[in-house]
Amino acid sequence: MSERTGGPMVDSAGAARGSGILQRAAGFMRGPVGLSALVAAIAAVVLWLVVQPLTRATADTDAAASVMYFERIVQGHRLEAFYPTTPKPLLTLVFGVAWSLTHDWRSLAVMTIVVGALAVGMAARLAARISGIPAAAFAAVVLIAWPSFRLEVADANSFIWGLALWLLAALLITADRPRPWLAGFVLVLAGLARTETIWLVVAAAGCAAVVVIQARRTGERSRLRLTVPPILGALALPLACLHDFLLTGKPFYWLSVPGGYTVLAYPDLTPASPLATLHREMYHYIPLLALVFLAALGVAWLVLARRRAVSFALMMLTGGVLGTLVVLAWRGVFISDRYYEEADAAILLAAAVGGGLLVSRAADWMGKRIGRGAPAVATVRPWLRQAALGGVAALLALGLAWLSFPQGGVQPALARAGQEAAEIKEAEPQLAAIVAGAGGDTVTVSGVAYPVADPKGCRVFVPRWGLPLISVDTGAPTTVLGDSALAFRDGDYSVLSPGQWILHVAADDDGSGGIYAPFEHSMPTTLTVRSGVALTLVSVFVDEQSGVWLLRVDAAN
Repeated sequence: MSERTGGPMVDSAGAARGSGILQRAAGFMRGPVGLSALVAAIAAVVLWLVVQPLTRATADTDAAASVMYFERIVQGHRLEAFYPTTPKPLLTLVFGVAWSLTHDWRSLAVMTIVVGALAVGMAARLAARISGIPAAAFAAVVLIAWPSFRLEVADANSFIWGLALWLLAALLITADRPRPWLAGFVLVLAGLARTETIWLVVAAAGCAAVVVIQARRTGERSRLRLTVPPILGALALPLACLHDFLLTGKPFYWLSVPGGYTVLAYPDLTPASPLATLHREMYHYIPLLALVFLAALGVAWLVLARRRAVSFALMMLTGGVLGTLVVLAWRGVFISDRYYEEADAAILLAAAVGGGLLVSRAADWMGKRIGRGAPAVATVRPWLRQAALGGVAALLALGLAWLSFPQGGVQPALARAGQEAAEIKEAEPQLAAIVAGAGGDTVTVSGVAYPVADPKGCRVFVPRWGLPLISVDTGAPTTVLGDSALAFRDGDYSVLSPGQWILHVAADDDGSGGIYAPFEHSMPTTLTVRSGVALTLVSVFVDEQSGVWLLRVDAAN
């Protein structure tokens, strides 16, 4: 209070400072960096609310297997048996260190939420730099609305890390002051997260080749300093080979994983013709037809606007991924729908450019029409106009996402995955005692370039997803843990013998009933495993409400 008047005392200097801070903050938020930070913060809040990482553990083999690979390398041990998850050296390091420090699987999902939010912010920044605020709003909304993006964040999947690093490299190379060498280093990291990065390196090499040809004609070589350094991303390949040599003794182990998985899980899969695979790819993109149209529009505009390097990179990533799927199918390798995600991401980014362009051109046309009778329209502040166009682009992206993407599958999938992790954690104290000191054997399987765990010599059969998590938490080698899906395929229980154990989780991919029906009993059950041979399954731990059974295999008598 003022000593003279008793009224409120005004600190003019303090008010001026406060006003100045607010003005600077407002100016920062209207700038490109501030807007990107705001978008990333909003994305982080949305992803946190969707994933709820503190209430569930990560449920993807990429994360758990990466920690398992880290432990083997640090301990100087070779991976005991083939596991169907391609090693990602970057995740081996990042997730391995994170788990070693926290011993909490939830930390991996928290880290990936941060990376995913940054990816959304960088996608918005890149789109704004190329095509303006409407494209930025479209990119941010369509990424967050993409169910695959949210699921991969929840699963701490390598795709999110690869996407974020691709976007960071693009921002570095397209900046007003380009940093090509740093972009090349980022592409090395991206290649250690996703092998599809090689297509961006090929795009960089193609751009460099064009520049070299032009330099021979004109003598101008300054652009080589911009196009050559990103080719350093190819160093990810020898580093991946070094990682796999330390892990398995086989530098090209990562190349053999998809084929080995196909031999084990889909032995009857036959090669598909290129035409059949192209038909499958077309079928995949039919629901996304509107987004594909906008992507084509965006690529065409990039070419006309002399952003040819960006358009070439987007086309190379999309075409390279889809072409790789054609080759894999022709070789008889199983193709998951997740293999489309890298191509889908490039299409969505191109669609953001096309969508932003469409909104901007429509606004210009309407402005001219309305402005003839209302000159005041021309006095609208530029930032307010851009904000309005961004809102329209965001609504367009949201509407197209609702029409193009399957809805309602994210939350049930997350709930099921969280239940799987909780149920396996519930049985782990008993599992730790069961596998303590146990060993196992391997067998050679034709078509698999690494020894496979012998199911007849394993100690306990577990769901495939839970195998690396259980291995890390209990310290058990992979040869001790059998893959239930492979061991009991087609209702064949001949691999069972007295002294083994079975962990059955109905919420997992195992499902309930079918070939797992003999395991879903709380009382001792006799099971005929082959002609004249019967065994007794004794329930040691049962939670029927959650769908968890831990059974001991005894002789029938």
